[in-house]
Amino acid sequence: MANQSGPRSFAYLALVALLVLLATLWSASYTFIKLGVESSPSVTFIAARTTIAAVVLVGILRWRSSTMPNDFAVWRRINRRLADKFSASLPE
Repeated sequence: MANQSGPRSFAYLALVALLVLLATLWSASYTFIKLGVESSPSVTFIAARTTIAAVVLVGILRWRSSTMPNDFAVWRRINRRLADKFSASLPE
């Protein structure tokens, strides 16, 4: 077997690094949630998290030169698909 070096090994290491970063951020979020709920009311903390997430997602949309849908029918389809996915996962 040939030794896999070069771009393939770099891509593999990059994926592993991204997975480690994701695991670190994900696990750290629980600590931040615990600290945030202790220091501020729950509604304020939820509003701050939602605002930060929205700003980050809109920034990603702008960076990728994408736009939000303007048509009400598109939003209705998105809403129905999300409702179908979430209602299917709820216990009866």
